[in-house]
Amino acid sequence: MLRSFVALMLVGCSEYDIKQLCVDTRNAFDVEEVSVLQDAAGYAGARDAIVMEFDSGDFAPDEGWRVVSVEVLAMIPSWLFDIYGDDANLAIEVYDAADPNSTTPWVVNQTIRKADWEWRELTLPFDSATAGQTGDFDQMSAWVKYDFMAQIPEEGMTSDQYLVSVAWDDFSTIGVGYSNFNLACDKNWTDWGTGFTLNSTTAGANECSWPMFRLELETRRYADSCD
Repeated sequence: MLRSFVALMLVGCSEYDIKQLCVDTRNAFDVEEVSVLQDAAGYAGARDAIVMEFDSGDFAPDEGWRVVSVEVLAMIPSWLFDIYGDDANLAIEVYDAADPNSTTPWVVNQTIRKADWEWRELTLPFDSATAGQTGDFDQMSAWVKYDFMAQIPEEGMTSDQYLVSVAWDDFSTIGVGYSNFNLACDKNWTDWGTGFTLNSTTAGANECSWPMFRLELETRRYADSCD
């Protein structure tokens, strides 16, 4: 989606040139392009974060970029879906850094009400760890969207590496879809309630399962015209 606004920029010292502030919203990451759904799991009081990258280049004053939305794949066992309460809370955090211990995140918390989202039934693979323990291979799933437009300011973010984290409160265990164990552990931080740890310190280089995320970024740049 592309929007444009007209603004005046000073060129040289004595004349003005009319430039357009081009606001471009684009898909930045879709886990289904790099992996497949493997499991559904929810961990009360835990957080699971993924390091993302954005080559921002050079931005002039009043230009910038930011995360504007995150989608996460929520999961509820099929047998439980009709009686599942509309009181499950799940938060998404965005950190303007590659280390979650170095900065304070922007947070959007959401109570997941079933009627707000489009659910579809699916069957998890036979080797799903959590489903194998519980027998809950048949699941209802929905992509739940978190809007960060009001949290992250228009002037945007600064780090070329940033973190997106799913966070359960102490009483919520709503399931989240997890990818196959084929993604980088050095980009996966997990907090089981005692602080974030980088998973490459305890696992192999590419044996981690990431939460099923989709991300959308916004860039703001001045140009002669907006394509």
